[in-house]
Amino acid sequence: MYQWSSTIGILAGLRRDHLSFELSQNNSLNILGGGITAEQDYLGDFLEKLWVPYLGLQMNGPNYRARLIWSPFVSVSLNAPLGALGFQLAGGLPFIQNVQDFRFTVFNPGALFEANFEYSQQFGRWLSLGLWGNAGWFKLSDNGQLAAQVNTLLLGSFFRLSDSASATATLTRNTLAGGIFAEVKF
Repeated sequence: MYQWSSTIGILAGLRRDHLSFELSQNNSLNILGGGITAEQDYLGDFLEKLWVPYLGLQMNGPNYRARLIWSPFVSVSLNAPLGALGFQLAGGLPFIQNVQDFRFTVFNPGALFEANFEYSQQFGRWLSLGLWGNAGWFKLSDNGQLAAQVNTLLLGSFFRLSDSASATATLTRNTLAGGIFAEVKF
């Protein structure tokens, strides 16, 4: 932080967010009849990586601190690998297995705005009480590249198919948080 005046500072930094959602489910259904069992497995780890180089202002007062950060250069990478569908014959011979991997790469950056505020009041020499708040907004809505890969085992033969195409995606995140705090000094 560069201290511009006694109460205002200029911020610059790099922020990284990592959001992961892991999914695992297994259903065995004999819906095809004739000794063929359909096993539907979903295994995946949705992964979002967010990189944010930002600029901001920080204001300090006797009992408060406020911070605003902004960035028009948010970079996002999304990955959604899935294990999808399999069939088995009655003797356990794999008939069809399918594993898919989807990746979305964004060409242009998104934008982020975030505000933090903290207020505290001293009560005697040993106690201070305070309030804090945080609000944030992020949005990316643009064209990108969707790449898919499918791996298939069909009656003992392995096939790998892949393709990519242009796609449009919108990713939005809103944050609102707040609370109270107490600080005791011994």
